[in-house]
Amino acid sequence: RPLKKEADYVRFQGSLAKVRTRLPVEQQKRFMGRIAGIQDSVLQLQLEDGRIVAIPLSNIDKARLEPEF
Repeated sequence: RPLKKEADYVRFQGSLAKVRTRLPVEQQKRFMGRIAGIQDSVLQLQLEDGRIVAIPLSNIDKARLEPEF
């Protein structure tokens, strides 16, 4: 399921998501992690190694939920 609006990120907080950015954030463009929250149009994504990355919504090229079984 694609994530488009800010409300989508709020609704699926705690879910696993795959995010691709337009410009690199911390020398990376592809991220996979849990949605930790969103504030002031900045997505907080918790990666598998425990780091939290702040990605502005304006920099997100594509974001979708990853299915969990």
